[in-house]
Amino acid sequence: MPFSVLPYLVGMAGPAYGAGAIVLGMVQLGLAINFAVRRSNASARTLFYGSITYLPLLWLLMVIDKKS
Repeated sequence: MPFSVLPYLVGMAGPAYGAGAIVLGMVQLGLAINFAVRRSNASARTLFYGSITYLPLLWLLMVIDKKS
């Protein structure tokens, strides 16, 4: 999570990206904790799909934040 907020901290992205990166990171962390606790196929699948969408959403946030 600290690395996803780094572009905001060094000035490469604005506050919208910073807030979005924190929210997405918390969601990803929640999915990982859910998998660690439950250890089921459903929670593994949810974590997998969450991890697939996490990085593209971060990039999209950066692009949107740079244009505004």
